[in-house]
Amino acid sequence: MGETSATGPDAGAFVVRHQADRVCVVEASGELDLSVGRELHGIVERELSAGPHVLVFDLTHCSFLDSSAIAPLAAAHRLAAANTPVTRILLVGASCHHSVERALELTGISTVYPEYPTVSAALAAARAS
Repeated sequence: MGETSATGPDAGAFVVRHQADRVCVVEASGELDLSVGRELHGIVERELSAGPHVLVFDLTHCSFLDSSAIAPLAAAHRLAAANTPVTRILLVGASCHHSVERALELTGISTVYPEYPTVSAALAAARAS
């Protein structure tokens, strides 16, 4: 089950995938800016209210993040802490594009969530803990 969104060739888009064991993967692609920031916030709120054990943000195909897309990632930390048990949030591919990596470093997001090179690696780490 997935949902997608897109409004142009470089516009940000999301696919949400639910997996076994209460795992949710949010795949982002394109430029995540003001045009999709509100949508990302809605996805974060909806998915975390469902109480997954693990929420993975796959940024492998994301080429740009601005503050309107970073804000929902920061809010996810607060919302995840309210879940019982606490939802683990993992990042994938944040270092694939320098601008994305730099935005996450400057805002401190990269120190809050562990990063993995692939979704498979993130899920393996989540299952191991």
